[in-house]
Amino acid sequence: MGDKHLPLQQRCGACGDSIFDGERVIALYGNDDSTACQETTQPFSFPQYDMFLSIPSGLELCRRAGCGQCAIAPEFVTVHHECYRIFIAYCKEASGLEKDEAVDRLWTLGSYRNPWPKAELIRLTERQVDLSALQRVADIVGLSQLGRLPSELALLVRNFSRHELFWRSVTVIGLSSNLPPPRPFSRILLNRVLSWKRGEPPIPNPSPQTPPFVRITMDNDGLCEIERLEKPPPYTGKIFKDLAFCVIRVATSQIYIEAKDKRFRLRLPKNMTGLATWNTDNPPMPSTLLNPLSLAPVQIEPWHLCALDLSRCSGVSFFFSFRKLAGVYTHRSGDPSAIDEYRRVCESRPRVVWVYMPIAPDDQVTVLGCRLTGRGFNMLVRLDLSGEVILGQMGKRVAQDSLIGYGAPLTLIYGEPVGQQPVPVLGARHGTLERDKFPAPFSIQDFRPDVDDAYFSWAPLDSIQSIRGFYDKDTGLCRGLIFQYENGGLRAVGECRKHLDDDVLVVKPSVICFQPAPNMASWRAPKAIGVRVELGNDIDHEHTCEGWKCMRLGNGVLTFSFTEDTSSISHRTQLP
Repeated sequence: MGDKHLPLQQRCGACGDSIFDGERVIALYGNDDSTACQETTQPFSFPQYDMFLSIPSGLELCRRAGCGQCAIAPEFVTVHHECYRIFIAYCKEASGLEKDEAVDRLWTLGSYRNPWPKAELIRLTERQVDLSALQRVADIVGLSQLGRLPSELALLVRNFSRHELFWRSVTVIGLSSNLPPPRPFSRILLNRVLSWKRGEPPIPNPSPQTPPFVRITMDNDGLCEIERLEKPPPYTGKIFKDLAFCVIRVATSQIYIEAKDKRFRLRLPKNMTGLATWNTDNPPMPSTLLNPLSLAPVQIEPWHLCALDLSRCSGVSFFFSFRKLAGVYTHRSGDPSAIDEYRRVCESRPRVVWVYMPIAPDDQVTVLGCRLTGRGFNMLVRLDLSGEVILGQMGKRVAQDSLIGYGAPLTLIYGEPVGQQPVPVLGARHGTLERDKFPAPFSIQDFRPDVDDAYFSWAPLDSIQSIRGFYDKDTGLCRGLIFQYENGGLRAVGECRKHLDDDVLVVKPSVICFQPAPNMASWRAPKAIGVRVELGNDIDHEHTCEGWKCMRLGNGVLTFSFTEDTSSISHRTQLP
């Protein structure tokens, strides 16, 4: 094969699931114009992010960010070795395909999962479960009852173990058992297509007077629909986790559609690196878009953009790493937890902090902003009931505050990060209410956490209805607290890692007791100190050991300073 640069993608071309560091994989190598598979590699271990290494076949495996050689290298499709073997075997059983034919079909399926060649990975959930394949795999492993579940329940079960070989096998067997008849490669200009749906022939454009806009819909298998629009549709706030969308003007576009085996993808002009995609079929017009590293205004680039109507959210989790925003997850009714996003962020970063901002049912976010300090990036939020919230690593000096959105309902917009890169863009769509009132500056400008280089959070200690404590399963140390107030507002301090840590709810508490304690689970900082916390209703109580401090509720402010390894609680009469 000679010396070839191999730009690895962290998605299996067969099952569509993520590939994790160290998993055995195989890569399929395309020909010069990426229309067919030329060769396959021997199995190898998937390298860590930002690694570059050579294997005996002469291939150079690369997962480096922004690599110039990757940009000009031929296309490759990475496949779990188990998924590859299952696909080849079941293609033979179901369709009588020999290995070379099966590999070529796998190449098409894998490469056409990308909406265009070398597109950045868009993480989408599966839309359905192949029930016949599920029954077959369930029978093989002795779980026949699982195979008889309806599709909706099967999807729920899969969400708890989606990366397991069982579910990957179901997808691959379903895929290999239902291959359509092969179709030759073809190419047509996008502006000559009126509409198309996967599995159907495209409907040609009969006239140049047809609507000038095109909406392209994609799922985990690639492009699934193309439709014409007179104008971009109005934003409705509806979002999708299993679909992504792109709305573009194509009257004079030189974008082509490539088709093979009833799969479609785009071929972009050489001067285009990609297209912006969205998690909504009706993308909003951003009021503001900023680079989080500099707070400089930016234009839309080929990111996967997420628009989130905060009036429909029960909370937002922000993941920080080395003072930068590394990920965002919005909590909505019926959604799975943020654990998968947390693990994705942790996979490529050694130090991650999970900062959760709850939004009460009767509360609403009215102001969004960003702050740069001497210690990095902060999110600024103002809520009607809960007041001001500042999220991030606090600095001694405020360099710049920037407003990104105000009014209600507010829509948060952010770009999905790639690899170890931080969130590339933050923005908002203004709400329609209270737009005549320009928001006042955020009040807290200068304060010091109790721990150097710490993230800082606080909560008033009066009018408390309940407190929920979050405790590390291994150490029992307190990671964070959520306060519910009598007015219905919510505030979180520390790391409230929902569905990851144990949690305890105490209604109408009267005292918070805390004690510094070694964090024995910290391998980065052997002398790290965490905090034990007990929540109670009995003011006249005793502790079995020394070192506890008891804080009566009713006045002042509780502060919670924390890093990845350390935590500290204190009582202040007021904030600066």
